[in-house]
Amino acid sequence: MAAGPPVQVGTHEQSRRAHRVLLEADADASPPLAPSRLGGAGRVFDLGADEVGGAEGSTAAAKEVALPTQHKIDQVADLTALLQDAEIAIGASYKGMPVSDLTALRRQMNANGIQVRVVKNTLLRRAATEAGREQFSELAQQDTAILVGSDVVETARQVMTYRREHATSPFTVRNAVVSGEVVNAAYVEDLSTVPPREELIARIAGGLTGKIRELAGLLQATTREFAGLIDARASQLEGQQ
Repeated sequence: MAAGPPVQVGTHEQSRRAHRVLLEADADASPPLAPSRLGGAGRVFDLGADEVGGAEGSTAAAKEVALPTQHKIDQVADLTALLQDAEIAIGASYKGMPVSDLTALRRQMNANGIQVRVVKNTLLRRAATEAGREQFSELAQQDTAILVGSDVVETARQVMTYRREHATSPFTVRNAVVSGEVVNAAYVEDLSTVPPREELIARIAGGLTGKIRELAGLLQATTREFAGLIDARASQLEGQQ
């Protein structure tokens, strides 16, 4: 059998030139870096010069680079705004919770003015940085749900009440940020036992009322005693005349 023509082995430079021609042709046919064409939404392929063909004409390797999607950008913006105004944010584990239970938890907390977010740790850390409140990044541990409220005591009470009423649930409080300080689950438990604000005000008001009445009684007694002393002195002076 007659031997065919010798195979031409392309050099590294020839391979690069050929690949550049293919890229230019693709750029003419569609917009540059179209996500739906090059790698799906939010994903492109970075083709480095060192990864394009070798002396043996090997296939170019594409290095995948993830770009933030609009959904992730919106999530970070929402979390940033939430953390900026948060007086308390409780970090909890929800791993193993059925979707129905998680939905019920969200509804119960929302009814009491507490917002529940199931978040990715990377997005939570990014939002904490952008909000200028780095301590909130301490809540990002494994699977993370955060429960955020404006009333520190009431938020702790509602969350711990749910935990006690659902003792068999996988839902677990891990830590929290309270008024800018990172605290543990035991602190949140203690905080939940503080009486409600209205009850504290009533107690203080009742205590003040009692003290005022006591003071008024003492003043009345003193006035009576003083009047008695004056009458006794007057009688004494009359007897000396």
